[in-house]
Amino acid sequence: DRPEVTLPPRKRLDIAFGPKYEVGESSSATAARPAGGFRADYGFVAALLAGRLNMLFRDRRAHAHTRLLMEAEARMSEEAWTRAIDASDLVHGEVISLRTTVLGQIPE
Repeated sequence: DRPEVTLPPRKRLDIAFGPKYEVGESSSATAARPAGGFRADYGFVAALLAGRLNMLFRDRRAHAHTRLLMEAEARMSEEAWTRAIDASDLVHGEVISLRTTVLGQIPE
């Protein structure tokens, strides 16, 4: 008493239900209902998101520690650069002073 399906095979695949559906005896779409519902899927997604959130909270401490280390290293590097420039300026001044002294001692 049911009409024959006249759709080509490629069209039949487009309307096929996935493995989570049970299809009843009727060929109407209302007879298809989820097997077990979608809560399991949402629970799985929620578990993934919770795990990712926990990982971000754990990593937050590590990132904060890394940031502090990098800031300390940058500060020490800047201080070392400043000391090196000061030492270079001091040596340059002493070389100029020594040159002036030596040139002043040479008789003309």
